[in-house]
Order: sequence, then C-alpha cells, then structure tokens
Amino acid sequence: MLPGLYNSLMQAIMCFMRKIGATESTASFVSGALAGAISLSTKESKDRGIWGLFLLSRAIDCYYRSLINSGVIPKIKLDYAILFACLTVLPSYVFSIEPECTPPSLRKLYTNFTFENEAELTFRRCWVAKKNLSLTSRGLSAHDPSKFL
Repeated sequence: MLPGLYNSLMQAIMCFMRKIGATESTASFVSGALAGAISLSTKESKDRGIWGLFLLSRAIDCYYRSLINSGVIPKIKLDYAILFACLTVLPSYVFSIEPECTPPSLRKLYTNFTFENEAELTFRRCWVAKKNLSLTSRGLSAHDPSKFL
C-alpha cells in the first residue's frame, strides 16, 4: 500500500507543481519529499525506519541518475555493483564485530549465511565484554548496543 500511495501522491503533487510553474527539479524535490512524508505517516512507527531507508535509497538513486543524465558525472559500467558492494560492507563489518548491533532479521540472515553456531557467537560476546571492560578501566563508558536498537 505504501508504494502505491507514495507514487500517487508524488504524481499528483508533481502535476500541481508543474501547473503553478515550478521548475522540473524543484517540482521533483518537493513532490518526492511531501509524498514520502505523508505516506510514511500512515505507517506504524516501528515500520517507518525500513520504509524511510527504502525511500532514501530511491531518492539517492534518482539523484544519481539525474547527475548522469545531465552529464555532471560519467556513467560507469559497474556502478550498481560497486554501490552494492560498498553498502554491504558496513552491516557485514558490524555483524563481524558486534552482532547485537545489527537488527534481529539481518543478524539471522548473516548467522545462517556464515553457519555460525551459538558457541562462536558466545565467544564473540566474550570478546565484546572484554573490550567493554577495557573501556571502563580507562574511564570510558561501556558500549551497550541494546540501547540503540
């Protein structure tokens, strides 16, 4: 329902912006921002984060395509493969260091993908506890990933 509502609102706002004489770039920005905000307000707060991330990634993709179409940056043959690799590195790194910092669904995916058992995850939790103890001994606050989730 959200993608349909988003697209319908965006097209309606885009038509209105064109009718009042706004430039194409202004109309695109305003219609996308308003449609995203309005359509996200219909979702429960626990679901807004993932949909906001989806809409943000679409906005970045559209901006990237417009830069290519206007000739500001050149088209690279493997651009999406490079982007995917870069965006996969961060959550993978976070999972390898502290799995508790990743969302439960992503943690389950990576655990199934890496075939880690509970003993290996427990070993990693011990390593994190040791790092937190060293932070505390230096007068720094211990890292608690649960307060950010």
